[in-house]
Amino acid sequence: MVPEELRVPRKNRFVFATASFRRLRDPFAVIDEVERRVGLRIDLISGEDEAELSFRGMLSTLDPCPSCGVMLDMGGGSTELNFFCRRRSVFAHSCPFGALSLKRSFDIGRSLDEERHALLRGYISSQLPKAASEFSGCARTAVLVGGTAKAYLRLAQALGSVPKDATCFRREEFAAFGRILRSPDDEQWALFKGLCPDRYELMASGGAAFEAIFDAYGCEKIEICPGGIREGYLAKICRNGSMRME
Repeated sequence: MVPEELRVPRKNRFVFATASFRRLRDPFAVIDEVERRVGLRIDLISGEDEAELSFRGMLSTLDPCPSCGVMLDMGGGSTELNFFCRRRSVFAHSCPFGALSLKRSFDIGRSLDEERHALLRGYISSQLPKAASEFSGCARTAVLVGGTAKAYLRLAQALGSVPKDATCFRREEFAAFGRILRSPDDEQWALFKGLCPDRYELMASGGAAFEAIFDAYGCEKIEICPGGIREGYLAKICRNGSMRME
């Protein structure tokens, strides 16, 4: 049982959904059914709103935050890009691929061979917004937010690809780490499972996709942000005065 003082009033509970729901044939039928059964209304946010909320979460949790860069939030079914300068968004876009959808589309198992790697990179390049090239000059720093990014940092620290207290990669460090992700040996695979039990099968597809994006926009430094869309969504709720305290 949850102690009374830790229980959150129903009116202060907020639920949102992203790409997994957006791809349903009739997402609002599912949302209505969830509300009927549990009394909570799911807020289905668009890809553009997802990019904005992740960006707000980045600004509120990354200290110091770079003045310019590109924020990347890779989930299971979509990847949000948000180019920013002077800590203001200048171009945002939601790409129709994520670590899970790429794994399924390219039938990626424990390792990613060269042929499928090349096909995946070609697909990523075809899905990146052409308009973003105008802002690639401010993308030397890539800020990764979300659970996939934090899983990579845990693995990189455990493998010695970066120091234990590091929160960022140089591009060449991520490239070396990416080679491990694409072809782990038995010991490394066991480490993946132990440290990232809910994401270990997505390491190869997500890492290869991130690298393709880094190469497309000339990213030289990769920072891992401790926050993301949840913090951005909470900030939106508080700003709109939706959070009512008992």
